[in-house]
Amino acid sequence: MKGSQIGATQAAVNWIGYTMHLDPGPFLSVHPDQELASRTSRTRIDPMIDDCPELANRVAAKTSRDGGNAIF
Repeated sequence: MKGSQIGATQAAVNWIGYTMHLDPGPFLSVHPDQELASRTSRTRIDPMIDDCPELANRVAAKTSRDGGNAIF
């Protein structure tokens, strides 16, 4: 057993950002369901990319053609 809110998700998000910065390429992050994947993308991954110029330069801008696929 482990406690909740101990920073494991933030550690994973930081690892994703580290990988995006140092070795950019396709990346797969697996979540139990679409709702959690969508929420994590909107509330954690997108703000990290927006706030970090090094990552923003490495990620293609979202376009209207992306539709909902930009999250997944």
